[in-house]
Amino acid sequence: MDSMLPQPLAQSQNSETAQPAANELLIVSPQMLIDYFKPMAGSTNGSGVSVLMPVNFTPATPAATPSSRAIYKTQ
Repeated sequence: MDSMLPQPLAQSQNSETAQPAANELLIVSPQMLIDYFKPMAGSTNGSGVSVLMPVNFTPATPAATPSSRAIYKTQ
């Protein structure tokens, strides 16, 4: 029985296209979500949509000052 789905493309042995890492597939940008938060046309009972996200802020660590030392010599 023939399938209606397209056949996958055959990949060559020396293909230069690399698969993205798994952690790159988990990134969700605001542009991906914008369609879900648009107000519907003609809607009169709708309320504004707000999305609150915590902002993770890590301040830069101050540079370590080099230690000083003094040597006292008597002659």
